[in-house]
Amino acid sequence: MNAAKVLIVEDDDQISTVMQRGLTMLLEKGVERITVARTLAEAVQSIGIDSPDVILLDLSLPDTHDLQGLLALRHDFPDIPVIVVNGYDDATVRVEASTHGAFGFISKISYKGIDLAMMVGEAVIFKNVEARRRAGRDALDRLDEALAKAEKQAESATWPTQSESPSTVKEQPSSRTGS
Repeated sequence: MNAAKVLIVEDDDQISTVMQRGLTMLLEKGVERITVARTLAEAVQSIGIDSPDVILLDLSLPDTHDLQGLLALRHDFPDIPVIVVNGYDDATVRVEASTHGAFGFISKISYKGIDLAMMVGEAVIFKNVEARRRAGRDALDRLDEALAKAEKQAESATWPTQSESPSTVKEQPSSRTGS
C-alpha cells in the first residue's frame, strides 16, 4: 500500500487523537499524513487544498448531523472513500450509510484500532484500483473513438480500381495436375 493521506473529520479532540495514534502505530509507514477537521466546512476546505485518500467521518458535527455530511462528501468528492465513525452502533444507521456510499462503518463504542487500520488500508487499495479501472476505461473509450473515426474515413475513401493502378498480383501457376 502506498503511504496514505487520511482526513479525520471529528469534533472531539480525544477521539481524533486516539484515531491518529492508532493509525500511525498500526500502519507505521503506511500513513503519509493525517489531517483533522472539526467541522464539515473545514473538511471541505482541507480536501480542496490536499485531497486525502480516505476520510473518517463522524456523523455528529457542529455543522451537520446524521447522514448529511456523508451525502455532501459523496456528492462533492465521489472518488474518495468515506468511513463513517459513529458514537453509537445502530444497524439502521449502518445500512443507511452503506446505501448512501459509505465505504465502511466503525462504532466509537466498540472501537478497535486494528479494525480501523484494516478498513483504512482496504479503502486506499479500493481507491487505487478504482482509479486504475477508470483510467483503463477512459483509454478504451479513446480507442473506440479513434476506431470509429478510422472506419468512417475508410468508408468515405475512394480506392483505386484495377485499371487505375498496375496490378501487383501475379498469377500463380496452378499446382493441379492434368487429368
